[in-house]
Amino acid sequence: MRHNNIDIDKQKIIAISDALYEASKSIRVLRSINWGLKVKEDFFAQKAQVLPKVVYPDYDPSETLRIIDSVRKIIDVEEPFKSWAHRIADKLENGSRMLSSMGTPDFYKYSSKLYGTPKDLLPDGETNSLDLALFFEEMYHHIDDL
Repeated sequence: MRHNNIDIDKQKIIAISDALYEASKSIRVLRSINWGLKVKEDFFAQKAQVLPKVVYPDYDPSETLRIIDSVRKIIDVEEPFKSWAHRIADKLENGSRMLSSMGTPDFYKYSSKLYGTPKDLLPDGETNSLDLALFFEEMYHHIDDL
């Protein structure tokens, strides 16, 4: 009897994984936020002193969100897969919402959920990315002193 449950869980896990992969296909962050060549050239020609006016492509998250919603309804399998599937679904949802909000303040909200902020603590629980960047910047400025 347990063998049948394992087969059912295996089939469900495959279906969930396949659906999450399908949902991920349209989420192309770097490709979507990349500045066009002319925007880059103008920005650097002005010695990076003036932020460019960037027109981002429209991104419709509805199909991705629909898939994620349908996946969430069937994630009732055993741990640790259940936790993993929910984490991936959350990341895909935030990525999709981030892309749909390019050029708006909500972009920061969703990117922070995905990637964190410079002030978020690193795994050591004491430092953050900003502290680390400032430390390396200080080291770089004193490299000739070594």
